[in-house]
Amino acid sequence: ELAQQLSKEIVPKLKEAGVKLIFISIGTAERGRMFAEETGLDANLIYADPDNNTYDAMGFYKGVGRTFFTADTPMSINQRLLKDGAKDLKEILPRWKPWIPPKLNQGLQQGKSQYLHALTQDQSAR
Repeated sequence: ELAQQLSKEIVPKLKEAGVKLIFISIGTAERGRMFAEETGLDANLIYADPDNNTYDAMGFYKGVGRTFFTADTPMSINQRLLKDGAKDLKEILPRWKPWIPPKLNQGLQQGKSQYLHALTQDQSAR
């Protein structure tokens, strides 16, 4: 549902401002294309990471405890309900399909928004 929100609200504004937003997804390129179809994201913005190398290198959280048993999870759900009744979540759930990732422990992988600033050649010379 976050991907739907980004696709509708954020990606167009960033593109207009000349900012490139990319998504690194666990799983295969084929699964990334399927995800793009379901969420409305441009498939060209999705990069597949079937071995989880990027997530591991950046230290993203994973595991049962960090995924399901923290105060953040019910708080986040509550915020969505209060904001708009979890509209995007309700929209995507009927189309949700079970998917087994290439590595079983990837099913407990947390996503994360990460800001990276790429320097141009001119900027790196300063």
